[in-house]
Amino acid sequence: MKVSALILGAATAVTMMPGASAYPWLDPDLSEHDRRQLLSGLSSMLGGGGGGGGGGGGLLGGLLGGGSNQNGGSNANFLTGLFSEGNSSGGQGKVGLGDLMNAFKGLTKTWNPADIQRLTQAFQEGSTEVLRRAAANPKFPGWPKNPFMDKTAADITPEMLYDAYGLWRGDSCGDLRPWGRNSSGSADFSSRKTPFREDLTLENCDWGIWGPAENDEHPYQPAPEGAMRGPCPGLNTIANYGYIPRNGVATVQELFVGVWEGLSIAPDLSSLLIMAGIIFKGDMKTLTVSIGGAVQNAGVGIREHGILEGDASVTRKDLKLGNNWAVDEGLLNQYKQEIEQYGNGDVTPKVQAQSRLRAYTNSKENNNGFDFNPLRAIVAYAESGFAMEVFRGQNSRQTPIDIDHWFRQDKFPPYWSRRSVPMTAAEIITWGMLFYKEAPTNPGMNFGFGFTNFPESFNWLGTGTVSSNGCNFQGFIKTLLPNGFSAITNSEAIGGLNEFNCQ
Repeated sequence: MKVSALILGAATAVTMMPGASAYPWLDPDLSEHDRRQLLSGLSSMLGGGGGGGGGGGGLLGGLLGGGSNQNGGSNANFLTGLFSEGNSSGGQGKVGLGDLMNAFKGLTKTWNPADIQRLTQAFQEGSTEVLRRAAANPKFPGWPKNPFMDKTAADITPEMLYDAYGLWRGDSCGDLRPWGRNSSGSADFSSRKTPFREDLTLENCDWGIWGPAENDEHPYQPAPEGAMRGPCPGLNTIANYGYIPRNGVATVQELFVGVWEGLSIAPDLSSLLIMAGIIFKGDMKTLTVSIGGAVQNAGVGIREHGILEGDASVTRKDLKLGNNWAVDEGLLNQYKQEIEQYGNGDVTPKVQAQSRLRAYTNSKENNNGFDFNPLRAIVAYAESGFAMEVFRGQNSRQTPIDIDHWFRQDKFPPYWSRRSVPMTAAEIITWGMLFYKEAPTNPGMNFGFGFTNFPESFNWLGTGTVSSNGCNFQGFIKTLLPNGFSAITNSEAIGGLNEFNCQ
């Protein structure tokens, strides 16, 4: 198990609960059951014994030559624990110096005050430009506010969220695509959508307030030779239309404007993603990042495993199980079948919940290094929110063929336009909570000898309010990046959109 995953996924997460001390197992409010689970997980991480699954023995076991497992395999000794891998009959345990450096590289990038000042300035410029462009459209409804900030998932339904944000689409130009009328939608969610108009034409259909995404300024072009593409179909697609540079390497400002004009992602949400991308995967000197693999002066790229790309993807394999950045045809077909089975041909909350549960179960059963720490859990459920609501755009329904355009072809579906209502951080967190309520999972990690569930208190999507879950996510990032986080997220342009009011 990678030390980076242990540090980022377990040790850091332990300190992230509101009011948690440096020794959370001494918290008087912690139940005895949770206390034992927490100590068990930490024990496993720091020096734990083996199991039938194979190598690993924890951080101390790897560094100091820890013990054996039931299948006879041994952990790495001191030297191999630092620089190589230890093998066992059931698998491998990796504790390398490179992993330690990888775990701290994002943190070390924030030690230079001049770099942070430049990054903060770039964020201010990028987000301010988005606000300027939004305000320039007289039809822009303004930045939405989530009325459910103090509510848990038990108090919210998808229909309530659609009502609050005004997301019921009707007479969409996307309904003109030949397959768009073949989806009746599922009774649990789509029955309230506006019926199709038989006389719908390009002259009377609704493009939303932004117009068609594919236009004279943004024509489709396949990725040029040598261009970077990665695990995010949204970024791949807008690169193919020139909303961000077609070579797949973008600056902070280009990302802010590109994800806004291509996908309607509000600055409060894009700032979190861009910050993680630049600091952990990009180059702090050039303030650029690759949306794919490593590029000189643009960092390792978001294709690199961890932070943004993670295990339990609905359409990609885990890193330990295969190609973790390109869409897997088998998994994509399975997802499209789930759209038919659970959504009657439309991407619905039930579809997203069940496909997420399927991906989680597959990783839990087959990946002996499965990392589903609390941060990854939130990012994973946010991915499902993007697929359902950002990729839907202004269309009333989103079908398996539309999903194929995004995930396999890196193209907008025909007649597609982006949402009139911006996607904010508070909305995406709320969708994640609703998906989790429909089909729960457990954050945890596989340390090489079986999956260990984190205590229930780490199920942020299942137990908290919209506000507390957003603060947990921001607090996690702030712990990893103590220098500069507040300056960036509380800047004038972004701070006004931040609904979480974290202390």
